Amino acid sequence: MKEIPGKGVVGYVAGCRVAVGNKELMKKIGVSRELTQIENDRHTRVYVSMDQCAPPTFCLVDEVRSDAADAVEALRERGIYTAMLTGDKTDVAQEVAERLNMNEVYAELFPEDKLKILAKLKAKHGLVAMVGDGINDAPVLAASDVGIAMGTGGVDVALESADIVLVKDELIKIPYLQRLSKLAVKIAKQNISISLGVKLVLGALGFLGLIPLWFAVAGGDDGVTMLLLLNTLRLTK
Repeated sequence: MKEIPGKGVVGYVAGCRVAVGNKELMKKIGVSRELTQIENDRHTRVYVSMDQCAPPTFCLVDEVRSDAADAVEALRERGIYTAMLTGDKTDVAQEVAERLNMNEVYAELFPEDKLKILAKLKAKHGLVAMVGDGINDAPVLAASDVGIAMGTGGVDVALESADIVLVKDELIKIPYLQRLSKLAVKIAKQNISISLGVKLVLGALGFLGLIPLWFAVAGGDDGVTMLLLLNTLRLTK
């Protein structure tokens, strides 16, 4: 079986070539029969061909994760711009984006299209984090500043391309990760400032003979280490 990114899969069953994917895949493999069109369909059409004949057409729809809306709302409350990049039809993508209250939505994208959109988002908003779980998401996960993959439902190539893996596939953990990382950077900067400040003060006092040299060395080493450790333990909250 061979997977064609953004189009579908092709394989052989009992010597018969079987392809499952979108209209672009059917055209690529040379399906001669006219593809069935379903009026007023808001689902994703998936075509199945046997050799070069395409008898059936299926309609699929993805369920929105139960915690997706809460995760997006939590991010928006923190002033984070949210955008959805998907290969689904525009109508389907718009409907989901409205339910999730996304700032922006891009639909009917191939993997290379997602990379172009990512570049635009970086130029406009700066650092960009990407959340995905499929093969089509792997390139943009690797190219984003922070790639976040779904550990349970994600494919191997997406997991390998990501910087962070959500083991339990809980989107609500993303706002928590953002809050934790922001606090971690804040505490790291505090620790650097505290360490340099205390060492400079104790070193100056020891040089001037106002405190014993051993106290300056011990206080600037063990004392500062304990102080920084206590400050870092604030992350446990």
